[in-house]
Amino acid sequence: FPVTIWGKETLNSPVRTRLLNCEVPTTGIATCDVTLKVPNFKGKITTPAGQISVDSFAHIQKLKIDDDGNKFYSWYEGTRVQAGLFATYLETGTYQIYVYPGWDSGGSYSSNRFEVVVSGGSIQSVRNLFTNGSLSPSSGVYALPLVSPSISGKVLKSGASTTVVKWAQISVLDSVTGNELWEYTTHSNDSGKFAITVPDGTYDVVARIWGGKGDGEKGFTSSPKYRVTVAGGTSDSLTIRMRDPNFKLRVVSPSNASLGLTNVWIRGNFNGQYFGGMTDENGYFTAYIDTATIYRDWE
Repeated sequence: FPVTIWGKETLNSPVRTRLLNCEVPTTGIATCDVTLKVPNFKGKITTPAGQISVDSFAHIQKLKIDDDGNKFYSWYEGTRVQAGLFATYLETGTYQIYVYPGWDSGGSYSSNRFEVVVSGGSIQSVRNLFTNGSLSPSSGVYALPLVSPSISGKVLKSGASTTVVKWAQISVLDSVTGNELWEYTTHSNDSGKFAITVPDGTYDVVARIWGGKGDGEKGFTSSPKYRVTVAGGTSDSLTIRMRDPNFKLRVVSPSNASLGLTNVWIRGNFNGQYFGGMTDENGYFTAYIDTATIYRDWE
């Protein structure tokens, strides 16, 4: 099992290792010694401009091969990031390190992935999978940059409201097929901002609120689709406006029709468009249902 030690000196503290062949008797207590290791990979998460990103986190996946010879990456460990810095010990193998902006930074930067090849405790190569460029350490530390977004903007409530919408799910759709490109899904932060990085091309972007997360929104609503063209890795800033509900129902007690039931989860489907949320304190559920759109990959 993995063992991790956190210290004030993030890059120089002993780090995880694996304890094997520790036998635990049916009765009594087993004492097993654990030898921690000196980290062989030290990283700092930075902004695209190279400044340390304090508001960030990371996790690691390891390449595995199943019985049929298929390659896949599986969870290896979450990594504690302190002030943008982390250290770990990687055994022989190939890894992907995922770095993410934190909640506040999520409106300015996007995540990135790095391939790390290790042999005999030594780092053989580190590659930025976004740029496909090789990385070298500086003073033993690899700089792992986040990515500048190609689509970014803000989510606001309907009409001319200046009220921002947090926790809106931002989804990217293929503009030709209408299929949702789930790998690019993100959320708006407390400032209503969001950031997504996609390849050059034309996309439709839609925001949805699935009520019931404790964010004050109980029902469901969505925005119209916004057509966005990304060229040279950039696009115009996008302002997304949510729509007012056009559907309403009430859930009542089976023994008292005048008593609305609160916090009942509602799920629905119209033309492949799933929607859901919770009833409010009076038992009402409201939603915006896009009757003009069929979400083809959900049929």
